Amino acid sequence: MPKFMDYNPTSGTWTQTEQHGDKLVIARQQDVEPLLEKMQAIRNSGMNDSARAAWHHVCSIPPVVEVELKKRGLSLYRDDDLPKIYKIMRQEYPKLMATNLKHG
Repeated sequence: MPKFMDYNPTSGTWTQTEQHGDKLVIARQQDVEPLLEKMQAIRNSGMNDSARAAWHHVCSIPPVVEVELKKRGLSLYRDDDLPKIYKIMRQEYPKLMATNLKHG
């Protein structure tokens, strides 16, 4: 049975720990439903669908998705990785996109 360890209300992330014999397993979970609802509202508004804007919101990447990107060797902090990240976000995480435009 998992033991509750920590909850971060800002990210909606729970950290749990569980003892398995002589091993300690630490698991993280995140409730992304509020973020998905927010991104749908932004996407539906069309406010980021102008390519003429100097700055616009492309997508939101929660920590659980950032970890998955890191497993693929990609970093949000390397400019060379951004085109690959945009493609993955469009194909595998379209509900996290804030625009209907294609980037990358």
